[in-house]
Amino acid sequence: MMTDEKMQEYKSLLEEQRESLSKRVQALGKDKTRQGGSISADSSEQAQEIVNDEVIDHLEDIESDRLSNIELAIKRIDENEYGVCMSCGEEISESRLKALPHTAICIKCSP
Repeated sequence: MMTDEKMQEYKSLLEEQRESLSKRVQALGKDKTRQGGSISADSSEQAQEIVNDEVIDHLEDIESDRLSNIELAIKRIDENEYGVCMSCGEEISESRLKALPHTAICIKCSP
């Protein structure tokens, strides 16, 4: 079982990641040209702006999902359930938690 000290180390790391990702998600939202209102009059520039916005939307979705996983990991720490696989109930290896501190499942249960 993981020590309280180790859990607090992971919690600090996850809180730093949460803060950084929150800022990144906000920045991605501001980068969208569609949000600013008008788009270019030139049709080729319009097409490029739309593609760019779609890429930004996709990145924003990925980072938002990661942010949600970080929030859930912090909640599991607060509930003293962190480091235990939500699928099989076995302990998640230290090496996996170091690589993916927001993970909720062990390597055996990972798709």
